[in-house]
Amino acid sequence: MRPPIRLRPSGACTAIILALASVATFATAAFAVPPNDTCAGAIVIPCGNVSLSGNTFDATNNYDFPDTTLSCTGYSAGGRDVVYQLTAQAGDSLWLRYQSSADASIYLVTDCSNVTGTCVVGSDLNHQNQLEDLRYHFTQSGTYYLVVDSYGPDTYGNWTLTGQFLGCGLTLPSNDRCETASPLYCNAAFFYSGNTLTAASDYAFPSLGASCVGSLAQGRDVVFSLTVNAGDSLSATYTSSADGVMYLMPDCPQSGTTVTCVAGSNATGVGGSETMNFTFAYTGTYYLVLDSDGLGTNGSWQLQGVVICGLDTPSNDLCSSATFVPCGAFNLSGDDTHAFPDYDPGPNGCTGFPAAGTDVVYLIMASVGDSIWCDYVFPHVNGKTDVDASVYLVTDCSNMTASCVAGSDSSGAAGVEKLRYRFPATGRYYLVLDSYDSGIYGTWTATGAVICPAGVAAVGPGAPGAVALAAAAPNPFRATSVLRFTMARRERAVLRIHDLAGRVVRTMIDADLPAGSQSATWDARDDAGRTVAGGTYFARLQVGGVAVSRTVVFVR
Repeated sequence: MRPPIRLRPSGACTAIILALASVATFATAAFAVPPNDTCAGAIVIPCGNVSLSGNTFDATNNYDFPDTTLSCTGYSAGGRDVVYQLTAQAGDSLWLRYQSSADASIYLVTDCSNVTGTCVVGSDLNHQNQLEDLRYHFTQSGTYYLVVDSYGPDTYGNWTLTGQFLGCGLTLPSNDRCETASPLYCNAAFFYSGNTLTAASDYAFPSLGASCVGSLAQGRDVVFSLTVNAGDSLSATYTSSADGVMYLMPDCPQSGTTVTCVAGSNATGVGGSETMNFTFAYTGTYYLVLDSDGLGTNGSWQLQGVVICGLDTPSNDLCSSATFVPCGAFNLSGDDTHAFPDYDPGPNGCTGFPAAGTDVVYLIMASVGDSIWCDYVFPHVNGKTDVDASVYLVTDCSNMTASCVAGSDSSGAAGVEKLRYRFPATGRYYLVLDSYDSGIYGTWTATGAVICPAGVAAVGPGAPGAVALAAAAPNPFRATSVLRFTMARRERAVLRIHDLAGRVVRTMIDADLPAGSQSATWDARDDAGRTVAGGTYFARLQVGGVAVSRTVVFVR
């Protein structure tokens, strides 16, 4: 028998074999299974901020959900996984943001031998390279295992995990989450204060595009609830030593779901005040979240305001719907319980102080030389007995501070504010009846007069230089109303109908007229021949350097 042939490798073959041996040695070293590949070697996540990263290439697929109908992520999670351990107390909170170059899947279990039966929360909502958000409020103390996984069978990739594990035995605020939110009640002023040091970061926006406040709002937060009907409203001011963010959620999101909001405020920085004035379009329960801008930030805070239910705001709550005050004496009264704090001249305005209370507005169409005096007081206030009233006159409601021409806030609590002003220019002026303190509302009175030049309205037709505009008749009217006026001498006369915003609706007369009695009949049509909407208008007569106005009410 011939002995077996033994082949000697050539130099080239020897090089290949050595190379393969080298690769095998490298592969053995490279495929070092992570120490936390299973729950037995899980790495502990301590209390505080979480910032982890890694690659599951060398890991194995130890945990998944064979029955996806019982999966807390909704999918099998068949990828390679690593594990972290948390020791939690009832009341602690966890929020995490997980991203992987694989299709990320993340879940929290209490028993690694039965992930399907003990999974308490999980997230697998997005796809490859997209974020998964996991949020959980621990209701029971114990040891939990966080499995960092991926969707596809035996998939792996680079991953990052950021977030916070908060509480750790510390006492959380009672209103840490929506489920235990502090209620805000209808038609009652509220004032709360606290600190979010031991609160959890339960709510945050998944992206800036999904945020109504231009911030992810990843700070620690507390929650207030309010149950309202369509048409009810909320006015709130939130001040925080952190960079406060305040927003209103239409529902209470569950762990892992996206946070949404209908209104919010993030206008100031650290130590600033955020304000919100919102009218609800739909009936339901809403959640007001007091949050902050930076990841895990916290601070001391104050919240004050009012929830207005079942009642309408005053028709003259805004400058755009201000009530017109004609020449002559006025005796005004009202209740601004359901008004909003829309305007504030600030400490650099004409009163020298801020005016953070609820307010109403009156419109004055003044001519050069006209003047106004107004005594304004709160005889009765809901929620506070020593209100500090504030009254001021502006020309531009979008810039209260710069356009404030006269104001008064000098009498202090429960005093009468006296405003006196002579108009240096013809134009539109807004009289704002306000108060110094935030959250103040109630009944008020304002007495005074808009004084037009001598000879206007108050002087009879026989007086030298007199101009008089009589009250419209009939008034209110359905078809036509007659406007009669007298002039002591021949002059140019302009008689126009204006709406309550000051816009010209109809020019009735623009001509030189002889002395004596004149009249014009308005048929409730504008300059284009269209019938106007029912409501209050004012007729303004300008003769030479004097003017006078009368209200006219059209009923359709």
